[in-house]
Amino acid sequence: MFKKKKKYEDYAIAILVEEVLTHEEYDKLAESFDIEGVGVISEISVDRYNKEWQVLQRKFPERQPSSFPRFVAIRVHEDKVNQAIKELERKKWWDWLFNAIHPDEYMAAEHKVMYDYENAEYYTDNLEDAIAYLNSK
Repeated sequence: MFKKKKKYEDYAIAILVEEVLTHEEYDKLAESFDIEGVGVISEISVDRYNKEWQVLQRKFPERQPSSFPRFVAIRVHEDKVNQAIKELERKKWWDWLFNAIHPDEYMAAEHKVMYDYENAEYYTDNLEDAIAYLNSK
């Protein structure tokens, strides 16, 4: 019933891909982002991000990468994530009371807020540029 608040990192990384990466490819890319302040790294298939694509085009009109994979550094606002979790617990109050909210529901609420492309700060198709940007923060 009473659980510790989770501490979130400063950035989440979205790896936008045309085709699903193999485990080896994903691990290699994820290891590259083993940087302090980077928490969640997710692979997102291009065919599922039409709305996000429009946001990225509006936010980064000068930066339109031509190849895949593409990398998006998204600022995580811990207060917004905690608010989303509180809203989930408020909606499912009886489930929360009996500790019956499934962890997947918590994770879905977290990811919905973490991967808000309005908070994107950097967008590129160059892995080294993305790493340099995150190291500079």
